[in-house]
Amino acid sequence: MATRVWIGAVRPVAQVTRWLFNGTWENNDNVIVTIGSKSITVVSGSATPATIVDNVVTGLNNSNDPEFEEITWSRSGDYLVGTADEEGVPFTCTLTTTETGGGAADLQRFDGATSSVGVDLTACTGPNFANVAGNWSGATLPIDGDTVIFADSDVSCLYGLDNNAVTPASLYFDASFTGSIGLPVYNENGYYEYRERFLKYGNSGDAANMQVVVGQGEGGGSPRIKLNAGTGQSTVTVLSTGQPETDSEKAFEFIGTHASNEVNVSSGSVGIALHAGSAATVPTLRVGYQTNIESDSSVLCGLGATLTTVIQAGGTLETRSNVTTLTLSGGEHVKAAGTVTTLNANGGVYIHNSTGTVTTIVAASGAEVDFSRDLRTKTVTNFTVNAGSTLKDPHGVVTYTNGIIFNRCRPSDVEWEAAINKTWTQA
Repeated sequence: MATRVWIGAVRPVAQVTRWLFNGTWENNDNVIVTIGSKSITVVSGSATPATIVDNVVTGLNNSNDPEFEEITWSRSGDYLVGTADEEGVPFTCTLTTTETGGGAADLQRFDGATSSVGVDLTACTGPNFANVAGNWSGATLPIDGDTVIFADSDVSCLYGLDNNAVTPASLYFDASFTGSIGLPVYNENGYYEYRERFLKYGNSGDAANMQVVVGQGEGGGSPRIKLNAGTGQSTVTVLSTGQPETDSEKAFEFIGTHASNEVNVSSGSVGIALHAGSAATVPTLRVGYQTNIESDSSVLCGLGATLTTVIQAGGTLETRSNVTTLTLSGGEHVKAAGTVTTLNANGGVYIHNSTGTVTTIVAASGAEVDFSRDLRTKTVTNFTVNAGSTLKDPHGVVTYTNGIIFNRCRPSDVEWEAAINKTWTQA
């Protein structure tokens, strides 16, 4: 198959969309204009479409909501016309109506219907659209089996992101690409982003394992890469990333629901199902390091992450959902929510800030298991410690269902911060 390189070369054009007010209107019918989660309601004030449009134009142009302020509103005959203020930035606006007194629409219409997203007189386009052929090498969109590369460019890929019918063989976000891919949660103009935020590639119907590589080669990397692999299988390798734009986001964010996904991180800022409402299935997650065991990797798995096997050798990893098997040999792992079935603490620091149960813990020499930071009660069913390990439970918040087993060692061989006024029974 072919190689498609992102070039972002298309000239930006401002979107112009119009809505025809037709049908039969009454003076007190409502016109509801919605962008994202915001709606403005204007009372028709007339039975004449042109006058109604004038009233709507006045209401929209008087709005202080930034979503509406990005558009210049006008009338052309019986049409409401919206013109984007910035070339190359799309908008989506829906008009609906209710009957006098708030009931269902009777005979009033937009473009012959009770609801309409309008008709584009001029479609928005520009250098930031993933679904425009002119923004790719060869002026051709990627197709199944292609190698897709973002490299040697600072041109961002922000719109036209939903391409999940296509599964490339491989997808490279090189360190030399310093633009952004996808949109942030919060738009810089002052509202929560309503447009698609993730670049989408991947479809289970293609029966292919998409290879995703982030941060190879030289360069500062992108501060924002958002990838949605959809239902397709993907193997993700993160070698490095840029610095994230805000503390609440990560430089590379991944979502995708295939049952055989795999994510491997050796360095960089990574989020998996980071934000509310997002979901990712990652049966295998590996977090390591390149040169600095403590700080090379920073990974956060949100509530929507389904994790099975997690292997951590370095960096910081925070998980907020259940983990079946966690093997920790280095770095710091914070369990912020959820349960762990089996924790093999071979090294590093495990911090349990969740009320979720850990079924089995085996702490080897050099490993630290810390329950000191969260004062809510929690349970460890089976707990085995070895000489040289550290156990911190100074507030006595843990119920040890089957006690603590000191494997081939004495309590004095373990650095044990136990709560005061406790009775420990030899068994």
